[in-house]
Amino acid sequence: MTHMINFDWPRTMASAVAPLAPLHPSFVDGTTALCPFNDDTPKLFERWFADQELIGVMGDWEFLPLPYYDQTPEEFVRRTRRSTWLVCARENESLIPIGYTGLYVQSRHRVGILRLAIAEPKYRRQGHGLRATRMAIDWAFQSLDLFTLHLSVTAANQSAIELYRGCGFRECGRYQLSRFSRDGRSDEVLMELMRSDWPPANR
Repeated sequence: MTHMINFDWPRTMASAVAPLAPLHPSFVDGTTALCPFNDDTPKLFERWFADQELIGVMGDWEFLPLPYYDQTPEEFVRRTRRSTWLVCARENESLIPIGYTGLYVQSRHRVGILRLAIAEPKYRRQGHGLRATRMAIDWAFQSLDLFTLHLSVTAANQSAIELYRGCGFRECGRYQLSRFSRDGRSDEVLMELMRSDWPPANR
């Protein structure tokens, strides 16, 4: 269950993957939290976006290494900080940033385009992606009052597709062979979730 909490829980982080500045969770679900950016966030994105394996399985046009877009990590963070959260793992009273999630919002149409990445391999397949997605959906529908959510993901990333299906997303189309990775080309899968279908019956 998602809980929205006040910004009154700073934690000192002691991990090789954690920045030094404190993080303050806005949403918590079990061992996963969504936190606003802090001063050390650009360092995380600079490292994460240099991970070619991570970029290769993502279905969002934006997320290529930052130099491709001729912007610094600081510029990217300034542009996205109001619509993107750090996904953090809660460990021993610490908050460890392990990825990010957020929305591109089309305000006129009340549509959001969801994005998610668990960037730290150590924390994958532990349920953080599922919990982060659920919290992001709650935020989109309850706080932002959006009508529908869209996303895209490469067909090669079957674990992500199953995760999104588990959150109620359904496939609504494909771009044939539009994604390229070291394993070759694959389809880009388009998915959607209507507000009327949230939460899903299996939640």
